[in-house]
Amino acid sequence: QPTKLQTLQKENYYVIYRGKRTFSACVFKPTAENYIIDSSLSYINCNKEGKNKAHFYAAALNYLAYKAIKSNRGFIRDQYGKPLQALTIAKLTWDQFKEKYGESKLSEVIKLSELIHQKVPKKEYDVERSAFQELENIDEFKKLIKIFDNYVKENNINLNSALSLVTTIQQENQKI
Repeated sequence: QPTKLQTLQKENYYVIYRGKRTFSACVFKPTAENYIIDSSLSYINCNKEGKNKAHFYAAALNYLAYKAIKSNRGFIRDQYGKPLQALTIAKLTWDQFKEKYGESKLSEVIKLSELIHQKVPKKEYDVERSAFQELENIDEFKKLIKIFDNYVKENNINLNSALSLVTTIQQENQKI
């Protein structure tokens, strides 16, 4: 148990993602000092200068979740830090992506992520699969998936290895 409740810092950028099942992610910058994270969520603190990193990591996490859904995989129940490990296995970290794909592609991912965050409907979904199906209708999301797919292909990354950390192989007729 923590000895002291910590709130999110108003000046920092965060990537908030679900800690249970589908780890869909978004970028969040608190408007006050009174925000706390629910126990069903996980987050990455990207600090004051981290707006671009926050958008990159939200995009990368959503890419992995999307690929799991499209591969008809089931998500394990308790995620928490595992999606971040999966990003490392998939070489989808800021430094690895920048080193292998360059500053211009990194900037493109960040810009697309920002546009998606502006366009995405602000509503709740009973099933995360529905949220990702709506994302498929956004041109910027399609472009983002294509960039990450090309990165994975060009760098011979075994995405299944990363996905196996956060998902299971689905049996027929099961829902994610």
